Amino acid sequence: MKCFRILIFLFSSLLLISCVTEPKVNLNTPEGLFKLGDFYQKQERYEEAINQYKALSNKHPYSKLAIEAELRVADCHFKKEDYIEAYSAYKIFKELHPKHAMMDYVTYNAAESLREDLPSTVDRDLTTASQAINYYEEITALYPQSKYAADAKEKRFKLIQMLADKELYIADFYFKQEKYLGALTRYELFLQSFPLNQKVPYGLLRAALSAKYGKLPDRAAAHVQKLISEHPQSSEASTAKKEFSGVAG
Repeated sequence: MKCFRILIFLFSSLLLISCVTEPKVNLNTPEGLFKLGDFYQKQERYEEAINQYKALSNKHPYSKLAIEAELRVADCHFKKEDYIEAYSAYKIFKELHPKHAMMDYVTYNAAESLREDLPSTVDRDLTTASQAINYYEEITALYPQSKYAADAKEKRFKLIQMLADKELYIADFYFKQEKYLGALTRYELFLQSFPLNQKVPYGLLRAALSAKYGKLPDRAAAHVQKLISEHPQSSEASTAKKEFSGVAG
């Protein structure tokens, strides 16, 4: 019976969808093109919606609806999960209409497009994460009262953490390969770029060990002293006191 009810529900849904007919519009007017594009968009027929919105912008570039159509094109690409095209469309819109009333929304969705296109693991290319961070920062700086500001702040933090983890991933790779000078450079870059990160004690210890094995005792001592003085309760500080007893003393 349960399967039967599900089939009835699906059949009824298909009937309802089939009953939705396209509106009769004048495709020679911007209003007609926009209405048809809006219809397709609501039906999640995004490619057809994009075609109508682009036709509006091309045929009636001075219409008040043309700007709205440009933004709708970006939204449709985003809904299609075509994030590269969506980002490009939002970026162009920002450049052409910098004082648009919905600029906080446009900026947020530009950032979201970049973030959604990022890989889920730090061992892959995260180049566009920095661009997304810049857009999120723009929202919190220029539109602090926006409904997107709190979410932008949270996602900015997560992306910064992702970039920090990426830097440590590279440094750890060099360390495991016993390429200690390369590892030292990357650990120090991590410490310089992310001084408030929760993994700073780990970075300091690994930087000290890399310097030690790379025969740079002065650099090792500097990292050990900073680790013990600024993070005395960390497990890394305890390890450093054992590994560098002379320095720690």
